Amino acid sequence: MSIAWIRIEQLNLNDEYVKLVKWFIKSGDMVSQDQLICSVETTKCVNEIFAPRAGIIHVLIGEEGSMVKVGSEIGLIADTMADIEANLKPSTAKTARGPETTDAKVRCTPKAQALAEAHGIDLAEVMRMGVVGTIKEVDIEKFLSIPKSLRTYVNDEGVLPEYAQGVARKLKANLNATLPLTMEAVFDLTTVNQYIGQAKDTGITISLLHIILAALPKTLEEHQVFKKFQVNQRLFSYKETKVAFIVRTIDDKLSMPVISGLAQMTMEEIVENTQALALEANRGQLKASQSMGACLSISYISNPWISRFEALMDSYQSAILAVAVSGSTATLTLSYDHTLIDGWMAAAFLADLIQEMKEVIACPFKTK
Repeated sequence: MSIAWIRIEQLNLNDEYVKLVKWFIKSGDMVSQDQLICSVETTKCVNEIFAPRAGIIHVLIGEEGSMVKVGSEIGLIADTMADIEANLKPSTAKTARGPETTDAKVRCTPKAQALAEAHGIDLAEVMRMGVVGTIKEVDIEKFLSIPKSLRTYVNDEGVLPEYAQGVARKLKANLNATLPLTMEAVFDLTTVNQYIGQAKDTGITISLLHIILAALPKTLEEHQVFKKFQVNQRLFSYKETKVAFIVRTIDDKLSMPVISGLAQMTMEEIVENTQALALEANRGQLKASQSMGACLSISYISNPWISRFEALMDSYQSAILAVAVSGSTATLTLSYDHTLIDGWMAAAFLADLIQEMKEVIACPFKTK
């Protein structure tokens, strides 16, 4: 008897749950290997899931719009219905789903009930904070997280979006697991702007971001520690030198598309790839493989009023580079995990990166 479970993989490092968008099949259908069976939505994009083998499919979580925990089984494929029935797990659908309200009786005081109703609060959510026994007004106060005296001055806009909750959980977890420090370097953009002007004369629009991307492969190869990260006191290193850059999409979400093969790209190809990835991010069409495997991330802001900013490291990286462009100067602020990287290492990395950027722009701009 051979079966294949359909599981929700870790499609995005910042997600504990994904949204089940659509099933393209139904239980009992015959499917072929690699056939599209459903789509799920992470905080960054919509991903398609394909059948791992041919056979009869059985759907465990069929409700479209459900929040499903990463790693959960949402279906299985087998040769016969008898094989499916023999392998069904009664608790699978229940444990796979995201947070749900409970049907158990919830006791609360009249004041707590009135306050909860006024703010549209599900009392079952309050119970999940660890309340034992009857819910009191003070428990609702804690849930609201603001004092009664302030409530007349604010509007309660409800629970944070699932996207924001997921990002907050991951970033807080990363802060607890690392020792984040920062170091910065400021440099003049005169020669950089000349190079950008040369590119513009050929009809190609580039920015400091593209120049940094061109300089990073060699810099990272010379500073291998920046390709490493630690989790639970175990050390890991990336096999390839891939770099992510942060994109704020039109629906105000942050996406981190990953560029592969930077060392082999011309400047024109780097521009084309970043533009294409940014467009796919805005359309919600990034594949899982296009958001995974980066050893370093770049956050880039060009604003005449902003001289510097700091960025928080993503999970499974040891550093992130914040780039602020203001007038004729730029500030590179490197946030790094002091567990692995010392101050002198960070300083050497920034110095070598700037030197490599100078070498990138030393030659006149050329098209392919």
